Amino acid sequence: MIEEHVQRYTAGEVNRATARSDLGLALRDAGHWQFADLDWLDTVLTLNSSLRCCWRQYERGIHPAILDEWPAQELLQGGWGEESVDWPRRWRAAGGEILDGRMIALKSDAVWCTISDFGYPFPPFAVSSHMRVRSIDRDVAMSIGLIDRDRRADIAHWPRPELHLDVDIPAKTLTKHCS
Repeated sequence: MIEEHVQRYTAGEVNRATARSDLGLALRDAGHWQFADLDWLDTVLTLNSSLRCCWRQYERGIHPAILDEWPAQELLQGGWGEESVDWPRRWRAAGGEILDGRMIALKSDAVWCTISDFGYPFPPFAVSSHMRVRSIDRDVAMSIGLIDRDRRADIAHWPRPELHLDVDIPAKTLTKHCS
């Protein structure tokens, strides 16, 4: 039931208000009053649609020709507002290096899954986070020592994210991570 409403919202078939209203009504009709809270509904819709959107972008970006030209990525602040996570600290704790003051790693680096609360190598990495990624080209990656001229990044396909329903952060702290 929830999957259907997240899918419709992610596909752009309905706007956020309609998706939230329809999902709330469906949950109430099924006797699940505890899930009819508007903040929870917003959080579930935003988080899951962001995960699905970013997953699609991730999948499009793992083509060998794209990885050859853009083998690395950088973790960046993507929106306004205060972050609840100390990302440089989390980055280093996950094995990432800060290079030239930037959180950059090869797209194939395990740091991307390790910094994620969900275990995915793509944003959102935490429920209330505004962080995003930007691709880094081979010349820059070579200049900071991440890769050499002959090395190729190899990234596996990732299955579509499952629904994440165990969220309790108010929706106003979330941003849509992908457009």
